Amino acid sequence: RGIDGSGRLVCNFDTGVDGDHPALQYNWRGLHASLSSTWFSPYIAGAIPNDKVGHGTQTMGIMIGSIPSDSFGVAPGAEWIAAAVVDQGQTLQKTFSDIIAAYQWAIDPDGNPATHDDVPDVILNSWGVPTSVMPPCDATFNQVIDNVEAAGVVTIFAAGNEGPNPYTLRLPANRAAGPY
Repeated sequence: RGIDGSGRLVCNFDTGVDGDHPALQYNWRGLHASLSSTWFSPYIAGAIPNDKVGHGTQTMGIMIGSIPSDSFGVAPGAEWIAAAVVDQGQTLQKTFSDIIAAYQWAIDPDGNPATHDDVPDVILNSWGVPTSVMPPCDATFNQVIDNVEAAGVVTIFAAGNEGPNPYTLRLPANRAAGPY
């Protein structure tokens, strides 16, 4: 139908993104915007995004991956920004703090409240906290996610890979907020 995500901005909160990856490098918003407004990483320094683990690169590929001869991402025409806040070798509490800081960054990546073209249309979160680590209804992330969504950013969580038993969906993906 010709809908390919052109004119849209996607973001992921994950292990990072390989900014040199051939299926992703040409859609990185950092090619024409500042590094600080396109890449949030408390621990990975550099001039382009990086991914020490690879998971964030894979999830970004699902979102926007394409090469000149093939488009395989859901929105190959979209641009991307990212936050490397998962599996960075930090304590659980520091990781939570980094994730909350990334949400705050995503609401105004360029630090200028007068601009809005830097704010992503969607944030994909392919991370979660097992309910064996935190209570199933823990509210640690609720307010910041509500604030991001109130600003018009769709926030999506992967369901996780545990299953098939009840209560295996991770936090905060297991949260039902409404009304629907």
